[in-house]
Amino acid sequence: FHGLGKLTIHSIELAGNAELTPAELKSGTYRPEIWSIEIDGEFSHGKFVTGIWRYTGASEKVLDKLLTMNVDKRQDQLLGRMYYKKSLLYEGYFEHYCFHGEGALFYRDGVQKKYEGGFKHGRFDGKGKLFDSKGKIVYDGEFVGGIYNGRGKLFQGLEENLIYEGELLGGKVAGQGKMLESDGKSLRSEGRYVDGVLVEGFVKIYNKQSGKLVYEGMVLDGLYEGTGVLFNSSGEVSIKGTFSKGELLEGIKKEYHNDGSLRR
Repeated sequence: FHGLGKLTIHSIELAGNAELTPAELKSGTYRPEIWSIEIDGEFSHGKFVTGIWRYTGASEKVLDKLLTMNVDKRQDQLLGRMYYKKSLLYEGYFEHYCFHGEGALFYRDGVQKKYEGGFKHGRFDGKGKLFDSKGKIVYDGEFVGGIYNGRGKLFQGLEENLIYEGELLGGKVAGQGKMLESDGKSLRSEGRYVDGVLVEGFVKIYNKQSGKLVYEGMVLDGLYEGTGVLFNSSGEVSIKGTFSKGELLEGIKKEYHNDGSLRR
């Protein structure tokens, strides 16, 4: 087709601009919404040149919603601004009628960015930054197909409001990295992680009820392994030395009375 005309395409996938859900934050996976599109404009030898695109929601979350945008061709790339009613939804590059290339996705107010960075076939892909609706950063790093994958820094979605910096795989903390306290400075653990759990490296373990430090040192597969220190309920050192498979191999072991005083 060539010249002015209309074209309708179904099942277009686009990253959504709804509030982030607890399930998304926990899984590190951001699934697209499904739309149908009607293209009204000018074509040249089967390729879109300029005009208006209208997206109609086809999946449950966006059923019957309408998005509109004006698109222009810029050096073999399509650049446009997409709107929901009068609010800006997306600004950036397109390919095959999907977000593709560098762009910015906005929340429904059209002001606060939800994501800025790379897109591929409508999903977050490549390097990007994800924000919550209050403007606080959630994740800064690499995505593949809308999923945390590669190197990045995770600010939200972890227990105890910990911050993670390092490798991720399939939306999960996996590989070499380190966990920081919520202040972003104090180290909680560092080493090799599998599915969000430290399997080898340095860690500080706290009592979940009292919040007091229980152990500080090296671990391997869930057991104390290497140099480390164990603390009693009063915060005093009870065991300090070298561990193997969770047992003290060499070092100092102190015993305390119930009142916390040292046995002699």
